[in-house]
Amino acid sequence: MKKLLFIINPNAGKMRAKSYVLKIIQIFSEEGYVVTVCPTERRGHGAEIAEKYSADFDQILCCGGDGTLNEVIQGVMNSGVNIPIGYIPAGSTNDLATSLKLPKSITKAAEFVAKTTPNKFDLGYFDNNKYFSYIASFGAFTETSYNTPQQLKNSLGHLAYVLEGAKALGNIYSFDMKINYDGKVVEDEFIFGAVLNTTSMGGIMRLSKPNISFNDGVFEVLLIRNPDNVADLTTTINCLMSQKFDSDNVLLFPASNISVECDVPIDWSIDGELYKGNKNVNIRVIKDALNLIY
Repeated sequence: MKKLLFIINPNAGKMRAKSYVLKIIQIFSEEGYVVTVCPTERRGHGAEIAEKYSADFDQILCCGGDGTLNEVIQGVMNSGVNIPIGYIPAGSTNDLATSLKLPKSITKAAEFVAKTTPNKFDLGYFDNNKYFSYIASFGAFTETSYNTPQQLKNSLGHLAYVLEGAKALGNIYSFDMKINYDGKVVEDEFIFGAVLNTTSMGGIMRLSKPNISFNDGVFEVLLIRNPDNVADLTTTINCLMSQKFDSDNVLLFPASNISVECDVPIDWSIDGELYKGNKNVNIRVIKDALNLIY
């Protein structure tokens, strides 16, 4: 019998996952697993569970939002045990699950994970102390994911992010930055930046699938320059919505090693969670870091 560690965040999304626990256990039991259920009780608890117990199991199943998955990934990477991870998305937006085209139904997602073998998956490593699976971002909209109250997320779901993102439009700042990537340099004033391995960002912006590969050793870097006038802003918005990226104000390029220098400390969103940044940060891609089921 295979041993499965089932880590579930009972407060994720609209708290709907709790009612599916017995069904999920049944699905995996029928596939030959003995299931141990560990609900998270606080922020960071998923990482603690995964780090402590990864060596005792054959596979981990994570059920929750992108933040819960990030915690499990932290724990697995810190444990040094490259145990396969399955993901049942149950959050409000589920950016990574959207990119991976995982089933939106909790039951169907469980059935998919139970019957699918893992694939290699790249991870980002932020400032040499935090892993991320799909995005590290700063600037406009960055605060949306971690500032949206959990109660609002539970009641409105994806719409909560859209509302918070709209509010952020009136509170956009620019940063003078120098960005080194794979031996190249770009220096300008930016209102948004992201190092990403996803096609969906907070449910607000999307990238077309051809630009994204999950195990090619590089992430995409998206930078938005500070518009000089209303016409520039309109062009930038049209560029993002059409995904043609043919504006001088929008930069999109692949990179595996990125360093960001700014004259002031800036906050980042790491897989949707707040990270208090410094003036200078380094980001690198770890190829094939994870065995993820997708």
